[in-house]
Amino acid sequence: MRRPAIALAGLLILCAHPAFADCTSPGGLAGNLFYNDASSMMQFCDGVNWEPMAAWPGTGGAACTAAQKGAILYNSASNVMEFCNAANWIALGQTPGTGGTGCSNPAGARGVMLYNADYRTVQYCDGTNWRANRAGAPVTLDLDFIGGNYILNGATYGTLAAFITAAGGTFTRASTATYFDNTGTMQTAASGTPRIDYDPYTLRPRGLLIEEARTNLIYPTNQNFSSWLQGNTAVVTDGAATSPDGTVDAALFSATVTNGFSEAAQRSITAGASYTASIYVKAGTASSVLVAGANSTSTDGAHAAFDLATGGAIAGNTGPSPAGTYVSSGSQQLANGWWRIWVVFQTAAATNATVVILNYPTAGTFYFWGAQLEPGNFPTSYIPTTGAAATRAADTFNLPLPGPGNWFDPAKGTFISNSETFEPNTSTYAGYRHVWVVTTDDPANPANRLSLRAASPGGNAPYAVLGDGVSNSSIFPLAAAGANIFTKIAFACSASVSPGAGLSKDGAATRTLAKACIPDISGGLYIGGWTSGSNHSLAGHIARFTYMPVRMPDASLPDYSR
Repeated sequence: MRRPAIALAGLLILCAHPAFADCTSPGGLAGNLFYNDASSMMQFCDGVNWEPMAAWPGTGGAACTAAQKGAILYNSASNVMEFCNAANWIALGQTPGTGGTGCSNPAGARGVMLYNADYRTVQYCDGTNWRANRAGAPVTLDLDFIGGNYILNGATYGTLAAFITAAGGTFTRASTATYFDNTGTMQTAASGTPRIDYDPYTLRPRGLLIEEARTNLIYPTNQNFSSWLQGNTAVVTDGAATSPDGTVDAALFSATVTNGFSEAAQRSITAGASYTASIYVKAGTASSVLVAGANSTSTDGAHAAFDLATGGAIAGNTGPSPAGTYVSSGSQQLANGWWRIWVVFQTAAATNATVVILNYPTAGTFYFWGAQLEPGNFPTSYIPTTGAAATRAADTFNLPLPGPGNWFDPAKGTFISNSETFEPNTSTYAGYRHVWVVTTDDPANPANRLSLRAASPGGNAPYAVLGDGVSNSSIFPLAAAGANIFTKIAFACSASVSPGAGLSKDGAATRTLAKACIPDISGGLYIGGWTSGSNHSLAGHIARFTYMPVRMPDASLPDYSR
């Protein structure tokens, strides 16, 4: 039996919760205020319904009664908010006005409130700017993938499938796909079925999982591991433990010396391209394990060793093997002692590679399951295989615009998203990661679109794009959040409000640009990707996406992105 070149003597071994809407028509959180034009009174959200702050309509005035004490309403005659002190209606706003970007239109003091007719929202003065009460503007679309509530034009749907039907939308994926449920158990979603994914260790929901197409070149990956090549006293026993999907099909690896190994059959790859080799492992008597992606002699590729108790990479035991390129490595903790570990590598010349595991740098036993070798510089959801390589198709989520009831306004709007991408934003990546895209269906004019990108080619930071119908205009470059970090972004645009566009990320001050929204919406709204290519997929999770058909004030956008 041959020994791999990853022997000690033969190798230098280096080593996120959003909340927007509980009430509907418009969407709002408990405690939010809303002025109802139809009833001419203020209402507050109690977490379920909009309740009146007074049992009567009115326009305010000079006097009120003890029974009205504490009531708040909008005085349409003086254009100010007023409350009753049991004797008189007292203005919350000092003078009539419509709010604005600073507390000077009208002049205001901290805590003063007024109704902004331009934005259809109640605003308060924070001492510097007029800020929105968050829910005053109508929410016509709210996709809460974590909470499981979906709102379209005031109607609430308890499942994503019901919402998609009502919206006339489509969700496609031409294959099955895996995800983790709320018990931390891996499940398989049927073809075309959205995946609401959970953290397999903390069990916290992560939202809608959107991925590009990927192929697992290794087979088999969940059974018959004893058919793999074993060496250096290694013995593999099939069906020895319960795997992450709840089936008793994980294998036991045992070796009496350090550097015992097991490896799958070699598969064809492209030299110089990035591949990710991953596998699920669980401690036995060995305290560590090494995973490698390499050629048949293990001399061209890369490897990484991990502590089976902490999942951390072992210093001095991660690097090239030895002719290849080490790109990165990482681990993900699961329930019941399991870890998923991986290494991203490139071969210098080899056109064949595989996944290799070793009990290194200590001898002993461990369990393993679910090997995966896939093109790309990060791991995606597990793709089971048996007798041949298997491909998980891309997820695509599209809503037609302006949609039922014309819930979308192409001339103005505010888009609020909370998402993460798996993309590490390195220079090896050559595509885009779209959080959402509003686009034309004209193939000759793809620049006529609005979009938010979580990552960009060549390791560039994410940014929003506002096309002008002629060419793309890259605007609002943002500091890269990094892989697997949720980022909240509020983006607003309008053809009539100056400045046209504004954006706030994670509560930061709004940045503006004199550009308007794009009126050509014939291609609809894509969430988590775009159909122009697999490299336009978010490859990550969307926790929430909300749209309001108004251009919210710049001063209020940080409130929405916090």
